Amino acid sequence: MNSSLACPSAGSHRSFDAVQKAVAPVRPDRLPDPEELPRRILHIAALRGLGYSLRTISQSYGVSPQAISVMLTRHKGALRSAKSQGGMQSLSPRAVNVLGRLRIKNRTEARKVTDWEERLHGLRNCGRKTAAEIRAWASGASSR
Repeated sequence: MNSSLACPSAGSHRSFDAVQKAVAPVRPDRLPDPEELPRRILHIAALRGLGYSLRTISQSYGVSPQAISVMLTRHKGALRSAKSQGGMQSLSPRAVNVLGRLRIKNRTEARKVTDWEERLHGLRNCGRKTAAEIRAWASGASSR
């Protein structure tokens, strides 16, 4: 591998080695430290964002390109769920959609609502069980 590999994205002056120095490569004979793993995934995501191919990144870490792809997919999924859920992980998709139509994004906004019966009555796809699930979630009790 060429150690003076320049970043393929235009306008960036960071070299592959400069980013790589912060994290030691994974050796097949030993597993990485669990506390080091999140840092490693962030570095891999940064390299991918700079435009490096999965193959180039995988060669520097000593793993397969598929392993790098799986790490990035899981990282992206974790970020997406952390950003989009807003504390709604325990709710059913139907309840999340109903709350979205009411413009309620998190539990603190839901706790401010006092007239649940009035707001939920007549909403499409919001039956008795979904309404009960939303009320239980807003009050802090887990419904699932």
